[in-house]
Amino acid sequence: RLFSSSRVLPSRLRQPGEPTGPNKPPSHTTTPKSKSPLKVWPIIFIFFTGTFLFKKIVDDRKGQYKPTGPVAGHSPS
Repeated sequence: RLFSSSRVLPSRLRQPGEPTGPNKPPSHTTTPKSKSPLKVWPIIFIFFTGTFLFKKIVDDRKGQYKPTGPVAGHSPS
């Protein structure tokens, strides 16, 4: 069983430079160009949106919260 499964496995694996079919170019050269912008842009958008919202919240809290005395639960050191 082990020998037959190990003999079938290399035929399924495709080498990086090997064409996938008689008329098809290798998929590893064409796929990343079309897929990478679709994967990267939402991540960049979410990152910058989160950064902007965090900065906005921090700025809002700076303006609202002004302690007049010692803060409860905070030991000065």
